[in-house]
Amino acid sequence: MDHPSYELTVLKEAHRFDFVSIGWTAIHKAVIFFTTKAPGLYNLVLADILADGELDIYSVSDNGDMKFILSTVHQTIIHFLTLNPKAVIWFTGSTESRTRLYQIAISSNLKALEENFNVFGILKKEGSSEAFRKGSIYEHFFICRKNVRFV
Repeated sequence: MDHPSYELTVLKEAHRFDFVSIGWTAIHKAVIFFTTKAPGLYNLVLADILADGELDIYSVSDNGDMKFILSTVHQTIIHFLTLNPKAVIWFTGSTESRTRLYQIAISSNLKALEENFNVFGILKKEGSSEAFRKGSIYEHFFICRKNVRFV
């Protein structure tokens, strides 16, 4: 993604990255890589940080800086996979429209992403996984380094 990104604060041994979205207003956000029951699989979550420190994955900010935010998330993925080269990252949107947004962002940047990463999707209708293809409809996404085998 050739777009500017926000400055990151790295927390929790690089499993959490905080930044400030500066669009119409300043909104504190976090990208968190949660461990899962499956070894080496991490769930990426993007959330707003509320005033009390709680995380809100459902808020609709409409802050006018979507490209900055997606580019910032991309930077966290690069950083996380550099420190955890055998990891597989799983993510989906908290709503159908966000999942669609992520699919559009991946499709728009697929060639560049595939230079360093394997990108897979879980097909919405079939529930099976495949290498990400433009035009398919996915409900979950997976990304890992080229040298990592994803099944």
